[in-house]
Amino acid sequence: MSSLESSVSIGPDSKLYKMKQLVNAIQLYFQTKREDTAMAINMHLQSLSVTIDLSVFDPHSTIAPQFFVSLYELMNKMEQRSSFAWNCVDVLSNVCRNPAARHALIHTYQFIPGLSRLLSDQLSNDKKIRLLRLMQDLTCGIKISWQIPHLPHLMVTLSEWIESANEEIITLSMGILVNLCYKNLPAIYTLMGNVDVKKIVQICSAMRGPTIEIHTCKLLIILDYMNSDIPESILLKVISVTFESVIEAFRIRDSILLRQIIQFFLDVGKQNSLEDLLQKQRYDRQLATLLEIVQNNQSMETGDGNFENRDPECIGLVFEFLNFLIEKKAPSVIMVHAVLLQMALKWIHTDLVSSQALTMLKSIAVNVDKNDIGILEPLVQGLPIFLTTLDCSRNDDGPDYIEQNLKIAGLFQLLKIMSQVPTIRPKILEDLKLRTVCKIFGCLQDIDGGKVKNDLDMANIETVNLYVHGMALVNELARDDVAWINLQSNLMQHKQTHMILAQCLCQSSREEKTIVLEMSTIPCFPRKLVAEVMVSLQAATVPDLKRSSSQSIQDQELNFPVLSVTQINKIDTLLTKLNETFAQKQFSSVLTSDVIELYEYKLASMGNAERAAMASVEAASERCTHLQHRNAQLTAELNRSHQLLYHVQQCHEQVSKLKEGLEENVDTLKKQVDVDKGKLRACKSQLGLREEELNECKAELDNLRKKCEKSLEGKKEVEEQNAQLKLYIAKLEESSTKLQKVVQKKEDALKKSNYTVDSLNSKVNELEQNLTQKQTELQETMVELKEVTKELNNRKQILETITKFALNSQISEQ
Repeated sequence: MSSLESSVSIGPDSKLYKMKQLVNAIQLYFQTKREDTAMAINMHLQSLSVTIDLSVFDPHSTIAPQFFVSLYELMNKMEQRSSFAWNCVDVLSNVCRNPAARHALIHTYQFIPGLSRLLSDQLSNDKKIRLLRLMQDLTCGIKISWQIPHLPHLMVTLSEWIESANEEIITLSMGILVNLCYKNLPAIYTLMGNVDVKKIVQICSAMRGPTIEIHTCKLLIILDYMNSDIPESILLKVISVTFESVIEAFRIRDSILLRQIIQFFLDVGKQNSLEDLLQKQRYDRQLATLLEIVQNNQSMETGDGNFENRDPECIGLVFEFLNFLIEKKAPSVIMVHAVLLQMALKWIHTDLVSSQALTMLKSIAVNVDKNDIGILEPLVQGLPIFLTTLDCSRNDDGPDYIEQNLKIAGLFQLLKIMSQVPTIRPKILEDLKLRTVCKIFGCLQDIDGGKVKNDLDMANIETVNLYVHGMALVNELARDDVAWINLQSNLMQHKQTHMILAQCLCQSSREEKTIVLEMSTIPCFPRKLVAEVMVSLQAATVPDLKRSSSQSIQDQELNFPVLSVTQINKIDTLLTKLNETFAQKQFSSVLTSDVIELYEYKLASMGNAERAAMASVEAASERCTHLQHRNAQLTAELNRSHQLLYHVQQCHEQVSKLKEGLEENVDTLKKQVDVDKGKLRACKSQLGLREEELNECKAELDNLRKKCEKSLEGKKEVEEQNAQLKLYIAKLEESSTKLQKVVQKKEDALKKSNYTVDSLNSKVNELEQNLTQKQTELQETMVELKEVTKELNNRKQILETITKFALNSQISEQ
């Protein structure tokens, strides 16, 4: 598995994972023929035949080419009666519900030869109908360029079944014959050479019913007007029968028949001018009946119980038919524009219908008078619905399957046409958020400064058309708003945008190419870059002409033996005999039997040459189918390689921008380094000065340390002296306490001896004076002690002074 494939996450429960398992199981079964592998194949086939998610069958997906090729090989290598064959029929019937996958089955993978092998008279009617329905679906729009070997057997079998009595089988067989002959001259020649066409037409003409009548009408037109214009009377009959057949096919929910009828009518309308006929004759009644059935959504049981699943597809086909009438400006349709608008608005959220509904809305908006606000009012009222659908239809990095891309592209086209109406344009500019459109363009531009995403799928042309229509809407809105102009310029700068524009110019339809050419007139359009991408695309797709021409020359030189050696010897003998007879001019002797024998040899030679040519055509057909399968696989691989290439180029551009930024940063850093070097030199000179100052500070610090040590020693001495002073103070307090007791005793004595007070007053006064003096001295001593305590922490000289003062005080007290 390539690196790009491995980057796609496939969950173990997803249908893509089952498809991958089926491909691996088929390859393993071809090698081993094991029974358990066969059971696994049937299990996967049955699961895929009933899946509802039709997007897994999109032909541009990673696994789709391998899946379809494996189915083709399984159908062609297995026996007709094996269970594989009918499980494959069921899977293909479900695949055909996806329009893109059905187109790939018809034009690329060529399943009709394998399905033709299953045709047999021994089949039950139920299996015949299942098989014929699938073949009718796979032959609608088929292209046949030569007389393919399986065609005679297929046409003969179908003609025999038309002669049977089962009406449904006759109708389906007739439908397949019509599909095979439509626009295919080799198929018409094969039909005329192997089948009694008159008998078939007589049988079908005798039957009644819109379905068989439309098939008969189509076959007669194909046979009678292959190379000429269809007469007006026939065209009127075709239009009338088409209306009736569309109504009948919608009633029974036969999407296959409905698609054939509408496709044939559209082709006839494109090749012949129907505008005048639709103007001459009104179809009001038929149109009213059709609209009533669609609005009421009436249905009839078809016998297979699946008509509910076909409702969206049938509605989409009817919308395609109505859209064609709108574009042709049929008077009957113009009268019901309002009804068609309301009808289409109801279906814009439904898959398989939304794209056709939006296309019909767009056609009505284009064909009505822009000043007729009454008709356009439903579109204005539905604008919030459109914007909500646009905002919710695609995640930032979600999957982009075909039907979703068609819906978003249709919304873009409708919004562009609505923005061209002066009365609606301001509302669109107001309501349409730039963020919503940026989310759709997430893989093309830089969102919020993030990296460009790599989810662009170039294999899907619908994806390319989606972005083209989105850019057309941006260009339309950029005429009046600066924000949209900035988005327009941003989109045109990215390489993915250049790839989309080039891909559109190479592969898209005329409408999208016209849009790109109109965009080329804007100033920011990257003309040269788009041209370079187109050259690279063409270089990857142009074939090797020398090789192909040499191969064709070799093919022309190939010869096949037409006669055996014995037959050649007999012819030589007979020719020699005839030459001698002619030389002798004996014409009467020439036997008729000899001439007849020579003629028989010539017929035998032509028969042998025809058989050899048929074998060569059959081998060439198989080889062509194989090459188509291989081309589909290589195309998918090429698209993945292109996607990987542009992803690598984007990464390279980002790395280049990052490198330029880093180089600028390196230059800035170099300049900063030079500045820092100058600062460093200045710092070094200052560092020398600071080192000298530091040395001086260290010397001072050493001196201070010594002084500090001395101070600590003095502090210890002061603390010791302080302890002694505390003891002395304690003694003074004890003496003071004793004195107080003495005083108390004296006072008691004075109280007891009042009579001696007068005599002792003088003595008491003296004692009180002495006590006051002692207390004064004590207070002074306490003050001096506090001062000494404070000065102990400062200087030693102060401590000595306090000590002497304290000693003097002690001496004076003594």
